[in-house]
Amino acid sequence: MSDVDCPHCHATLDNLDVRIVAPGPNGTYVAIKHTKDCVDYPPEPQLPDEEPTP
Repeated sequence: MSDVDCPHCHATLDNLDVRIVAPGPNGTYVAIKHTKDCVDYPPEPQLPDEEPTP
């Protein structure tokens, strides 16, 4: 697996917030590094608000 800097935010190992592992074009996997302010950063999961049960 190879590490790839994002072409938008140019995250490095020093400032990355997330690494997204995805299949590459030749069947291998690549890990793309992103910072939180990147346009390609995955959105936070939206969980429904939970009500406490009595």
